Amino acid sequence: MIIVLIPMLACKSQNEKEQPELPSWVEVLSEDLDSWTGAEGSRFGAGLTNSDGQLWITAPQDCNHTLYTISDDTLSGVGGFDRCDQQQGHHIVNGSNTIWVYAPLPYPSWSSLDGSLVEGRRIEWTNEQLYIGHDTRITAGGEQSWSTDFSIQDMTVHDESIVALLNDSPQKLWWRNNGSTQSIPLPFSSQIPKIYGLEY
Repeated sequence: MIIVLIPMLACKSQNEKEQPELPSWVEVLSEDLDSWTGAEGSRFGAGLTNSDGQLWITAPQDCNHTLYTISDDTLSGVGGFDRCDQQQGHHIVNGSNTIWVYAPLPYPSWSSLDGSLVEGRRIEWTNEQLYIGHDTRITAGGEQSWSTDFSIQDMTVHDESIVALLNDSPQKLWWRNNGSTQSIPLPFSSQIPKIYGLEY
C-alpha cells in the first residue's frame, strides 16, 4: 500500500510544478470583472490582440467602452470607443502601428486609436500597404481595385499575394499574384501547390 501511495504523491507534486505561474494582471482582471457594470451579455472579450506590451480586449455591447486595455496590471476602458449601437468591437487587428476596431453598423468600418476611419469589411497590411476587403471588391492603397464574382468572407495577404475566401457554393479561394487572378473551389485537392508555387 505504501509503495502505491508514493508514486501517486510524486505524480501530484510533479503536476503542480508543471503548471505555469499566471501573470499578476490575470488576478486584477478577474477582480475587475467581478464588479464590472457593463450590460448583461455584452460579450466582454469578443476580440483580443496585443501591442507594445499591452493587451487590448473588445466588448461590443458595452455602451461605456467597447475597447479595453490591460497595462501595468490595470484594466481600463479606452476613450472614444463607446459605440455599442454600431456593435463596435466584433473584430480587432493590430496594423500600421495602431489598433483597429471593427463596427458592422450602419456600414462596415474600422476605427483606429488615432481617430482614422476606413470603410470595409476586412483590412490587412503588408509592407505598410493597406488592403481593404469590401462586399465583392478588394482595394489597395486607394489606387488599385479588383472585383470578385462573389461576396468576400475573409481575406489576407500571403507572400505578396492577395488571398480571399469567396461565398460561393462550394466556397472558393481567390488570389491575385504577379498580375494574374485565379480562383478554385474548396476543398482543395492537388491544386493547393499551385497557389504557393510549390512542386511535389
